[in-house]
Amino acid sequence: MKKIYPLLITLFCLPISGFSQSLDFKATHAEVNFTKHLRTWDGFGFNYVETAQTIDYKTDPQDYGGFSILDEESKKEIIEMVFGKDGLKVGLVKMFLDPWHQEAPGQPFDHETSTSNMREFVRMGLKKTRERGSDLTIITTLYGPPPYATQQKFLRGRDLDPEMKVHLANYMIDWVKFLDEKEGFPVKYISLHNEGEDWQRWPADGKTGNIGQG
Repeated sequence: MKKIYPLLITLFCLPISGFSQSLDFKATHAEVNFTKHLRTWDGFGFNYVETAQTIDYKTDPQDYGGFSILDEESKKEIIEMVFGKDGLKVGLVKMFLDPWHQEAPGQPFDHETSTSNMREFVRMGLKKTRERGSDLTIITTLYGPPPYATQQKFLRGRDLDPEMKVHLANYMIDWVKFLDEKEGFPVKYISLHNEGEDWQRWPADGKTGNIGQG
């Protein structure tokens, strides 16, 4: 899939220093020039968070978004409010890639177990959007790398392991192929991380995953 290759190239080009937290970080002032149009807006965005905080999905599965506790009529009502002609009519949906899809490099991928409710939400939303003659753009974002792809080797490890960058790229690529080939979702963008500005949630030494604190 040609649209996936830039991610792999980007990961290869990242400097080694980019994989660890900068201890002398300084803010940089930036301004947005709205008079210069770089590209067309994708539209108002929405995202569904399914697996966000659990530290053991097998014993504590999680559906943060809540679709799993709704009956069919309630689900349809939510979809109508978000995607319907009298609703928000969002044009962009973000789908998170959680760290539970592969236990180790070379092991089988499981893209279904921890994403079933999120995929149902997007599936219903895409159908509703196309019924009103429009379409969605989907971006998928790495919510957190699998433990093996971090230097710390535990869940929510702070620093990416440069030795694992190819495996992490494959982790993301296989997920997008699944969304494209199994679900038929119009995935257009991949994002390497979520809330990258919040690296300060982790302790300076990176010895804990700061789970339950942010």
